[in-house]
Amino acid sequence: MEAGAKPKISGARLCCSCNQRRAALKRPKTLEQICRECFYEVFEEEIHQVIVENQLFKPGERIAIGASGGKDSTVLAYVLSELNRRHNYGLDLFLLSVDEGITGYRDDSLETVKRNELQYGLPLKIVSYKDLYGWTMDEIVKMIGLKNNCTFCGVFRRQALDRGAALLKVDKVATGHNADDIAETVLLNILRGDIARLGRCTSITTGEDGPIPRCKPFKYTYEKEIISTYAYFKKLDYFSTECIYSPNAYRGFAREFIKDLERIRPRAILDIIKSGENFRIATSTKMPEQGTCERCGYISSQKWCKACVLLEGLNRGLPKLGIGRSRGLNSDVKKDHLENVMELGELVFINFGQGLSIMAVIYERCGKGLLFEFGAHRITGEGSVTRGQHLPVRYLVFASASIPPMASSAPPDSAITGQNSRKSLGFLANAKKHKHSFIQFAAMTGILLLSIRSLGQKYRIHDLQEDTAALKQEQASLTERINYIKRGLRHEASLDPTGVFASRIRLLFGEDN
Repeated sequence: MEAGAKPKISGARLCCSCNQRRAALKRPKTLEQICRECFYEVFEEEIHQVIVENQLFKPGERIAIGASGGKDSTVLAYVLSELNRRHNYGLDLFLLSVDEGITGYRDDSLETVKRNELQYGLPLKIVSYKDLYGWTMDEIVKMIGLKNNCTFCGVFRRQALDRGAALLKVDKVATGHNADDIAETVLLNILRGDIARLGRCTSITTGEDGPIPRCKPFKYTYEKEIISTYAYFKKLDYFSTECIYSPNAYRGFAREFIKDLERIRPRAILDIIKSGENFRIATSTKMPEQGTCERCGYISSQKWCKACVLLEGLNRGLPKLGIGRSRGLNSDVKKDHLENVMELGELVFINFGQGLSIMAVIYERCGKGLLFEFGAHRITGEGSVTRGQHLPVRYLVFASASIPPMASSAPPDSAITGQNSRKSLGFLANAKKHKHSFIQFAAMTGILLLSIRSLGQKYRIHDLQEDTAALKQEQASLTERINYIKRGLRHEASLDPTGVFASRIRLLFGEDN
């Protein structure tokens, strides 16, 4: 062996980066075998390059890090504080947390954030739903149940982050959204047909036209690399429990689908993000115009922002009226066009004239009109305009006037009787009515499932072949080491004049001579 040469490690794979230390992990994104030290360096350098190439920060800026105590925000706070010192970004960093009021979950995670404040030396600001909205998530869930509670939390949380950032007087908010989160959002927006959000969800910086922009330094970072490797090996202090109210969240189904794709093809996550970046919205598509809420002044494309609509429903004891998308509608829109743009489950304001208005939600289509629901009452979209009776669609407008008590605008039960006889078709009836479309859909679904299954089997066979080759290499290494031990023991036995050691060696190795 040459002087100064480092001995190679026998029987183990070496790091593909330094080719000196033993590989400690396989990167989920690239499947490279790499040691801990090289992984730390590569992980941090990739995030630094994302920050530099996208010009996320400028020297002297005040940056609020959205801190929930979870693995993403904890790693983001640690990495940003390290890179800020190492590369001299010149940033003033702060931790910003939102207390949703979830007993047994958020109160524990905030304790982790408070420890991070001391560990990283970053000032902490906490804003709460109770202070901002007068409600906690525990109280909201008691009223709304577990079906649509994530809608309330998501809307309130986004606005709470902006309000907390305004209190800190920061220039930008950095969030811990990783590649998995963005891929899930792309898929969700496709499933919902939300063109507006689909066009901006893959942007690394959003809200630039608003008061405080947001950026995502972890846009191309896999969740597995954050929690299973970096946070684990660095022994960072983070809170790992999932929200107790999130098991029924719609996003959870998209997350499971993304994880299945990742197991089959790890680069699928980055490919979905790339596809989202390359989406082009047709010029004929009408996009919502950005404005401000007439009630609270927050940025909104409607007269009332979503948070104000949800709060109004909660405060009036009608939380479900805030579920669904709402559009601003002018009173001079034609009836036929109005029926085409309105959607089931959509929140609307019904103006009866003379300052009398109510909030209602579209229940189902009824003949040439629509059936609306508010509280425990329903009204149809046909007939003349008189309070407590039928309501024609052409009188639907968004009204900014004050909304009277529900008791004064609730229709009597006699007006409801006989109007709810229309029943929605069941599954089998719909299948018979649209037989050909149903058969085509079932066939396409079957083909897709078979394709995914065959693709998964292909990659499993490839993984088995790799494992077999690795086991063979390990077997050869062990055989070589055993033979080396045998030669050493035989040499020691040959030096024993009594021959007792040699006989024991032959007995041990099962050799006659």
